[in-house]
Amino acid sequence: MRTVRHSRWARFLLAAGALALVSSACTDSGSNGDDGDAGSTELVDVYNLAGGPPDHIDPGLTGSLEGAQVTALLFDGLTAIDPASSQVVAWAADEFSANDAGDVWTFHLRDGVTFSDGSDVEPSDFAYAWQRAASEELASDVSYLFDVIADTDGELTGIEADDDASTLTVALDRPFFDFPAVVSHTAYSPVPEAAVAELEDPSSWEHGDLVGNGPYVLADAWEAGDGIRLERNDDYWGGPEGDREAVVDELELRASDDVQAAYTDFESGTGQLAAIPPGQFEAATEAYDSVVQAQLAIDLYVFNQEDPVVGGASNTLLRKAISLAIDRAAINTTAHEGAYVEASGVTPPGVVGYGEGLCTTCELDVERAEELYADWGGTLTEPLRLSYPASGAYDDEVTVIQANLAEIGIEVALDPVDAEVYYDEMSEPGGCQICLAGWGWDYPIYDGGISSLFLTDGEANLGHYSSERFDSLIEEARGTADADERAELYRQAEAIALDDQAVFVTGWPTSQLVYRDVTDVTMNSIGFVAYDEVRFTD
Repeated sequence: MRTVRHSRWARFLLAAGALALVSSACTDSGSNGDDGDAGSTELVDVYNLAGGPPDHIDPGLTGSLEGAQVTALLFDGLTAIDPASSQVVAWAADEFSANDAGDVWTFHLRDGVTFSDGSDVEPSDFAYAWQRAASEELASDVSYLFDVIADTDGELTGIEADDDASTLTVALDRPFFDFPAVVSHTAYSPVPEAAVAELEDPSSWEHGDLVGNGPYVLADAWEAGDGIRLERNDDYWGGPEGDREAVVDELELRASDDVQAAYTDFESGTGQLAAIPPGQFEAATEAYDSVVQAQLAIDLYVFNQEDPVVGGASNTLLRKAISLAIDRAAINTTAHEGAYVEASGVTPPGVVGYGEGLCTTCELDVERAEELYADWGGTLTEPLRLSYPASGAYDDEVTVIQANLAEIGIEVALDPVDAEVYYDEMSEPGGCQICLAGWGWDYPIYDGGISSLFLTDGEANLGHYSSERFDSLIEEARGTADADERAELYRQAEAIALDDQAVFVTGWPTSQLVYRDVTDVTMNSIGFVAYDEVRFTD
């Protein structure tokens, strides 16, 4: 099953904006696709929009993985992430540097970067785009991504563009040595002011002539609710080496009502790439070539620290007993057909600085769980309430957890909540006692997950967890220039939250697709398919 998650909230909501994808140069055209015209190639994809059309494709608006996938093909940012190493590389910028404190960054724009209309991309195009995305007028769901930039009364005052010197200087509201990774996000793409400024509705740009600087352009104007058709940008600037070019001439991303409908179309002969429906992983991967890519994401269950039964220091042993009783292997087998990776912490492999085995209660140990439950000394007068979205996707998982806890004498009442209002209800005081959550990283930096989940004012801190030691370590890590020392501080912070048992984790998800008649199908750890590298088999 394809995992859809929101970087800010959880997998059952809209998926996250994403990572600029570094591709190697590919220049041959391949063979004609089934739907292609003679002399050209058209790749038909029923994977990316299998769950429906994107929310947006404007880089300043899209808050979904599906929309950001399109945006990443239409736009290039100042930086990108090498999918092999997870390291930041210069892209539209040829170099970047920080002051000693790490709170002022300077990016120098590379010569020859152009928009699809032939105009030069200037530092002022980035400055305008960031101001626009953060503005109240646009009211974007991804405006939070610019919170790190110094602002006054809602206006980003920390940006200075010098087109003559080809530099963009950015003052932050705090030291942050991982800022170049943040800039790889599609929300930080350039926007030509002349194409947007005069629009009566600033959000209407994506339905007109969307001018980008990426390897593809829109083949047709996009209407909300529809799929997407792209064609190769023959005037593309070519990436840092000047030799990057999309392989196939045209790319059609078809929108479906649901994953099963899309897969049924695929099996009947439609398209070359498709998502795997729930419950069909084994059969699909036996029938077709497949990609199973570990994602920078985590599934976890939050303990509400304000709840008198499970929260606070006095109930830590109860929380640890619960975590030790969870059979993560059974969850993986029963609910995910063996396609998940059993988690041994919050931060997944692939994030720079990842530390193995930070969680001391993630291995199944029923005997130890029973001991800690007894040592807790409290009494449960009613079942613990376990909340989760009532989408059907989590029924098997929570049933395993319910049975696991029954083995050590803890009764659990399952509480399915309408997925449309789930996060809002869990955010209300007392809404969550124990509740399913999740997180997807926007970029492979440590700060991109645990800070939002566990900082006292973290945007995804559903459990109201608060630790002065944790908060202090995060602040210190952000201002530490040395990458190894910074990673160690983040690992120490994560270990504190895990030792306090703020959550219990279950698994690190994977994204999965099947394909036919094509080769060179790859996916990065955010979930982006390298569509511009896919080629038809002879």
